Amino acid sequence: MQITSQIAQPLEKQYSYLDKPLLLNDTERLQLDVIKEIYSFYPNILLSAIGESTEMSKLLELPKLIEQYSNNPENETAYLFEDILVEGFNMFYNVEAKGIGGAGHTDIECLYLTKKKKFAVEAKSTANKLSGISVGRLREHREEIGGEYTIVVTPRYVPATKRDIIGTPIVIVLASTFAEYLYNCIDHNVREIDYEDFDGIIINNLGKDISRSISTLTISKFAAAGKQ
Repeated sequence: MQITSQIAQPLEKQYSYLDKPLLLNDTERLQLDVIKEIYSFYPNILLSAIGESTEMSKLLELPKLIEQYSNNPENETAYLFEDILVEGFNMFYNVEAKGIGGAGHTDIECLYLTKKKKFAVEAKSTANKLSGISVGRLREHREEIGGEYTIVVTPRYVPATKRDIIGTPIVIVLASTFAEYLYNCIDHNVREIDYEDFDGIIINNLGKDISRSISTLTISKFAAAGKQ
């Protein structure tokens, strides 16, 4: 009982029962986004009480920030989105990611260490939907670093955007999908997150949105573990 009160009291101070609860029928948000926020709610107080390290709680924040910054509220988080994606891609033990940015350059330069090949990452944060992709500009960015392909990470896009990249070495992945994969890796204590599966999916689906394939990968790796 004493342990329960030691947890409950600090939680009540930080998260009052008078706070407005998350609503599945929130008219301003998709139900799926609300569900994800509910399942990713891990207060530091609770993590500490069950023996999880501060480092783990910080790692679990990374996927949340990827989603948060991708939505670019009030046009204030574009650069933060680029920075957090650098951290995200550096979670792969065999990828070295470095932020570049600026006019005429890719946002993030990545080296897939295992196969010694480079790829570019373009961070497209938007409060609405990404309306299009400049294939020519991304080609210049990719060629500047000698990259093999480009990954466009964005929260959402208009359907016509997929037509822009047909027949090109460009793929789209939704920020929420990328965040979900990293979150599951962290939550299941995968210390060596391998980029091999991502690279294989990309190579076999150039010119497409690979989000569904990444989601399938997430389910195949972690659904069974969650049932144990």
